Amino acid sequence: MKGLTIASTADEMFNGIDMVGTDLDLNRSRTAPTFRIRSMQIGGQ
Repeated sequence: MKGLTIASTADEMFNGIDMVGTDLDLNRSRTAPTFRIRSMQIGGQ
């Protein structure tokens, strides 16, 4: 995919999180679990 566009705001994305994974790796300095956003428009070529 070339040139990704996400049509959403940060507020809509955070409020749309409906699942959070258990794959958090606390041995890294920066980390976050996998998460799923209920609905979001994504476009690109």
